[in-house]
Amino acid sequence: MRALTEALGRVEGIITPYVKPGCRHVFHQYTIMLELEAFGCTKDEFVETLRAENIDARSYYPIPMHQQPVYLELAKGIKLPVTEEAAKRVVSLPVHPALSCEDLEFVVRTVEKVVNYFLKEVIPTPDGPYSPTTWTIMCLVLACVSASMKTKDCQVPRARRPFTTGSVLSGARNMDIMCE
Repeated sequence: MRALTEALGRVEGIITPYVKPGCRHVFHQYTIMLELEAFGCTKDEFVETLRAENIDARSYYPIPMHQQPVYLELAKGIKLPVTEEAAKRVVSLPVHPALSCEDLEFVVRTVEKVVNYFLKEVIPTPDGPYSPTTWTIMCLVLACVSASMKTKDCQVPRARRPFTTGSVLSGARNMDIMCE
């Protein structure tokens, strides 16, 4: 899994699991965290796109434990914003002993392909990345305002890399994996 972690660690917007030195992880699931503000998509859209490319990605724990129906009464009033944000961003990739090196390379190439697809769809702006639909709506509003003020119409720039001011979870690379 070290090679998978190293390869995916070089992919923009992907945060790989961190294993403390001297510890081992069984990786019964290989869970990555998505910096969704870089992609302009939801976790579900990202997973659906991976699945369309024959990667059996899943969101195993989409609802944080304290929001599970069985714990709602016990966890009444509890707010866990980091947990809630992580639940919106974590995706598990297929990992098991039957996967060959070629299979793992396919997983990496496909994740890169999906990331690049969503990066191309994001439009950089000083206020952050927006999806093309959101940006188009914003531009239409600005165009109406500018027409009434007789200023230039909104131009829709396109770029591969989004403008970002930093991720809410950029420090998540330091998430610890428990060890015995």
